[in-house]
Formats: sequence, structure tokens, C-alpha cells
Amino acid sequence: MAVGAGLVAGLLAATSGASPTGSTSIDAVIVVASVGLVAWASATAPWWAVAGIAGVSAAIAGSVLWLIVGLAAFAVGLWIGMQRRDLPIARSVVTGVALNVLIRSDLGHVLGLSAVIGITAAAVVFVLGLRRRSRPVRRSVWIGLIATGCAGVAAILGIALAGALGAPDLRDGNRLARAGIELLDAGDYRAAADQFEQATLSFSAAESALTKPWALPAAAVPIVAQNLTATTELASTAADATSSLAEALVLIDPEQLRLVNGRIDLDALALIEQPFVDVQQAVSDLDDTIGEVASPWLVAPLQDRLIDLDDELADARPRVDNAVSAVQLAPQMLGADGTRRYFIAFTTPAETRGQGGFMGNWAELTATDGRLEIANFGRTLDLNRATSAPREVTGPEDWLEQWGRYGFTSGPDGSTQPEPWSNVTISPDFAATGHVIAELYPRSCRTHSARSPRREGWLVGPVRRCTRQN
Repeated sequence: MAVGAGLVAGLLAATSGASPTGSTSIDAVIVVASVGLVAWASATAPWWAVAGIAGVSAAIAGSVLWLIVGLAAFAVGLWIGMQRRDLPIARSVVTGVALNVLIRSDLGHVLGLSAVIGITAAAVVFVLGLRRRSRPVRRSVWIGLIATGCAGVAAILGIALAGALGAPDLRDGNRLARAGIELLDAGDYRAAADQFEQATLSFSAAESALTKPWALPAAAVPIVAQNLTATTELASTAADATSSLAEALVLIDPEQLRLVNGRIDLDALALIEQPFVDVQQAVSDLDDTIGEVASPWLVAPLQDRLIDLDDELADARPRVDNAVSAVQLAPQMLGADGTRRYFIAFTTPAETRGQGGFMGNWAELTATDGRLEIANFGRTLDLNRATSAPREVTGPEDWLEQWGRYGFTSGPDGSTQPEPWSNVTISPDFAATGHVIAELYPRSCRTHSARSPRREGWLVGPVRRCTRQN
């Protein structure tokens, strides 16, 4: 009957979600066997040891419900002591309940503290109970435990050998991948592809070493198993990701995007969209894998490498995402679906403004099917003097509330003053400033003699075709 009580206790404990190795099936076997064995042994343990483990479980219970369950088990343990009878089934049941409470407790402020307390309490009850068994039973149990321990040692030695063989390749792969990410950030796609290709070879070699037959038994050793799984999954996913990165980056040729005879080849631009998307997906997959394998039980060197690589990816992902967005939006911006018009402001820090300086020159740029042309350009003074009629700026409302008094709403009847363009870059809000320019420009421009735009420039657009003033 004690065996049955132990088996039930073990099966209930298996539903707790306890994960000593990270493998669902192996964890179930370990939990059922461990809890069942201790509950079985406790059938002959002293009553005070049974009551003690129940009291410990109540003391570190993870919730009010399990606190009540632990206290109930403690009360039954005291009752067993008062009866002055063996009551072996009752002892096994109390211990089984206490183990179920212990396995669900979590003293989160100290990593592994609840596990240490639970394992220690269970070990004490197991040893005390086993001492009261017959010599043949004790011998059989100890032989089984020693054999299990030897198997565990052999498994650890096997993973140690695999780790020694795979560690150099894993370090090289990590170093090469980080170098590739830096080159990717710098826009040197060819060199980055070479680094990722070499990283693939290193990660593949590391994965091969970690999956040798002598390394596999470590999957059943608690804590060691998490490190084996994390390292193997990281090596495997990193090999796939760096391979995808290398293949995608080889297809990206920035030379194809050069301006030739005033035109950018939109077909060439479309060809590199998928490689950039592949790069984005590979970086995302590698980042997701790092998040999945991360565990507080990982040894410090592996944890540190994961953190370093994750930091590198965190820095790289926004740039990759921006590159994908740029490639996807570029055809529309370059006039693939009709002419687009943009206003370019050439600013100078000679006078301070929120957008970096005073706008000294300007240009109107058109983009049609990738062909770029300057449709109009001149100096800020030309826009200020383009018309003597009142000009009105209607928004954005919050922009006008803060900056309107600087020549945009301080004219007659809320119109602009004669020289609104002198302060058009006054706000640091790029988008709102672009809206003001898009509204003000058609009311200000006219055809001018050719000038050469100079100094620093920034782009706002699209804007409507300039209305010629007489």
C-alpha cells in the first residue's frame, strides 16, 4: 500500500510543472520516481520526521491554499505520533502531501532556496525511513541509488568532454557573429556575409560536438541538462541564422542602387527587398532563441555570452528594421506609382534653430519612376519676397501655439509676417515643421534663376507642385 501511496504522490507532483532538466518526459520520470521513493520510505520513518517535513512544507508554502494543505498534513503527522502505532500508509500519505507542497513552493528572493530546503527535508525522511527497513531492502535501494549516481557522473563526464571539444568553436562562432553584426551595422554587407559564413561553420562544429552519443545522457541530469539544451539550441539556431544572414547579404549589392544618369533602378531596388527581409527574420530568430534558452540555472560563462550576444542583437535590430522599412518604402518615395515632390531645406548653423540652423537655401526635388530632378531652387530670401499678399498657415495647431508668434500668426488677421521662411526651422519637431513647409511653400514660390544649393540639407515631403506667382 505504501508503494501505491508513493506512486499517487509522485503522479500528483508531476503536475506541478517542476522542471529539473527542462524536458517534459524526463522531468515527469524524475519527479514521479523521486517523490514516490521518498513517500514509500517514509512509511517506516519516525512520526516526528513525517510531521517535521509537513511543517517545513507549510512554512515555505507558495500560496494560502498550499499553506492550509501543509498545516493539515502537519496536524495529521502530530496525530500519528499521538496514536503510538505505526500507521505506515498514513505516514506515506502525509509525506506525499508535504512533498507536493514543497515542490510547488517558491522562495523567489533566493534562487534555488526552496529546492534546497525541499530536497534536504526529503533526504532526511528518506534516510530515516530506509534505516528501519530490512537489510535486503536497504541493500537493494542503496545499490540502485549508487548505480544512478554513477550513471549521473558518467553523464557529466560525457558532457564535459563534449563541452571541451565544442567550446572553442562556440566561442569562435560567437566572436564571428558579433563581428558580422558590427559590419552589418556599418553597411559593409560583403564583409559581414564572410563573417557570418565563417560563424556558421563554427556553430555547426559546436553543435556536432554537443550532440555526440556520449553527451546525450546529460539530458537526464538536473541543471546540467538546461545548460546542454541551451548550448545545443543556441549553436543550432545560430548556425541556421548566420547561414541565412550570409546567403541574404551576398544578394545585397549597394552598387546596384547608385544614381545613374539621374535615375535609381527601381527593379534593382525591388530585388534586394527579400534579402533584407531574410536578414530581419534571421536576426529575429536568433534573438528569440536566446530568450527561449535563457534560464537562471545556466552557468555564468554561458549566461554572460548569451547576454553579450543579446545586447549586440538588441542594438542591431532597430537598424535592420529601419533598413527593411526603407527598402519597402523607397519605390513609392522614388515615384514608382506617380511623381512625388519634396522640399529640401539647406540649413546652416550660422544662426541657431531647432532643426539645426537657419535655412539659407532650398530646392524642390521631383521623383518619377526613380528619376530625380531639381524642379526649382533658390535662396530663403526669394521665398520671403515671392509675394506681398498675406500668407496663412493653419496647422498643426500645437505647433502654431508654440511657434506661431515668430512670424507665422503674428501678421494681419493671424497671417504670416513678410519673412516667415527665416524662422521656418525654429521648431525641433521635424514632422510638424514639414507640415508647415508643405502648406507655406505653394503660397510663396515662383520660378528663379539657377542657384547651387549648398550646406547641410534635410528633406520634407511630399509637397504639392509649386504655384507660380506673377
